Amino acid sequence: NPTGLGELTQTDRLSALWTEKLSPRFSYALGAAAYRNQPIFATSAVASDTYYRLNGNVTYLVTEDWSIEANIAHAQQRPDQGESAQANSFFFSTRYSLPTHLHSF
Repeated sequence: NPTGLGELTQTDRLSALWTEKLSPRFSYALGAAAYRNQPIFATSAVASDTYYRLNGNVTYLVTEDWSIEANIAHAQQRPDQGESAQANSFFFSTRYSLPTHLHSF
């Protein structure tokens, strides 16, 4: 993976996702991921760090084409050197899916 410094890093990732449809219109998803970034070259100025992310969402299907979603996430960055950082986010969205079947005239 390239970095903002133009150096190469190796990223190892472990993730899991659980989705479940509770009814024909209502579903949810829970996810977790961990990333480990390390520089490829020992002389690199890039420090190694680890990222963690937990997230979830609920979806309600209003019609066949329209849905609404609420999403929440928590993320942490833990570098081997320096300060750790964390972030929380919540967002609400609507989604329209184009029909998958074509009409012929």
